[in-house]
Amino acid sequence: MPKIGFVFDGGRIAARRLAAIRLDPEEHDAWEVHSLTEWRRAMRPPSYARLRAVEEARGTGPAYLVSGGGAGAPPP
Repeated sequence: MPKIGFVFDGGRIAARRLAAIRLDPEEHDAWEVHSLTEWRRAMRPPSYARLRAVEEARGTGPAYLVSGGGAGAPPP
């Protein structure tokens, strides 16, 4: 099934705001905040590569990342 993902930079979030996050259990069961180093250890390389690209784009303004190339899709 094709997927599309969007990432929006919400800036830094204070601990009190993080503590107030409530998830819809029909959609999500957890959320986490980690440094890039910690995420690198926890994620598969393709997923981490996307996260790293997002971090790099934060300093350059809007950016687009095309990755994958699932069944029937042309290579990037």
